[in-house]
Amino acid sequence: MKRINVYMCMLLLLTIIVGCSSDDEDVTAIYHLLDINGQKTTVFNSGDDIVFELIVINSTNHTLKYADERDFINGAFIVYNSEGQLFNPILADDLMIHPVSIPPGEQFKIVLQWPWLKVPLPIGKYSSTCTLNIDEKRKNSYSLNFEIR
Repeated sequence: MKRINVYMCMLLLLTIIVGCSSDDEDVTAIYHLLDINGQKTTVFNSGDDIVFELIVINSTNHTLKYADERDFINGAFIVYNSEGQLFNPILADDLMIHPVSIPPGEQFKIVLQWPWLKVPLPIGKYSSTCTLNIDEKRKNSYSLNFEIR
């Protein structure tokens, strides 16, 4: 009888632990590049327009709210060459000043097109990393690499 009680307690404890699991993986993002025709790519010809697209997906059961995009997103659309040199004619942070509210099951999308000031990127290899500040404890980072030929 004691053995059955022990098993029942263990089963109850396991149910409580599983039922209280965090939703760390319930906020995800897609951070990628598109050509001017909307096709995903990581290789561009010199002078081509580059479309940066960030899609945040809220699969939690609560609304995500932030004062503005900068509280939620860090580094998106900031471009560095392979030597670590910054290549932004304007910082995307200056454009990201709107409140963000993402209801459960919804997406939040930001799309920016390079060149922002008609300054093409020189031939070379580049990278960009975006970090989502989901809450005080959770940050998810997404990186992309691309090349200009």
